[in-house]
Amino acid sequence: MGAVNTTYGVGELSVINAIAGAYAEHLPVFHLVGMPNMATQAGRSLVHHTLGNGEFDLFRKMADPAVVASAIMTPQNVAYETERLIAEALYHRRPAYMAFPADLANQSVVSSAKPIDLPFSDPTNLEAATAVIIAALEGARSACILPGASDRPCRYPRYCAIIC
Repeated sequence: MGAVNTTYGVGELSVINAIAGAYAEHLPVFHLVGMPNMATQAGRSLVHHTLGNGEFDLFRKMADPAVVASAIMTPQNVAYETERLIAEALYHRRPAYMAFPADLANQSVVSSAKPIDLPFSDPTNLEAATAVIIAALEGARSACILPGASDRPCRYPRYCAIIC
């Protein structure tokens, strides 16, 4: 896993291709973005690194198709959102977007959260899958195992793990 820190707007747009590439390659990358302060955002102010339209969540919306999850951090949500984004990125093996408004970055965290447990395999299903694989291998004249991980269902389940 990796992390990249960019400035708001031009910085995050410059790295969006790399984030999309990490998404395509199933790589958890944390994109940390420094945003304008909350008063600037609330006032829809015209400031540098924006499109001048007062939409301060526009670049996050642009990143949404290339990340598994995103959040704009506050002292109230930073603990939970950090744990949630780490869990989502690791489980799905995809990038996550984390934005930090400038005026909130140095404030004290006023919440807490425990790490979120990642899902685990059901022992019964794992045993059944193992039995099917062993049976296929035992009946094959030759075999090639292609280990891998994907969060998408295979179009041809019989051939996703084993080619006989």
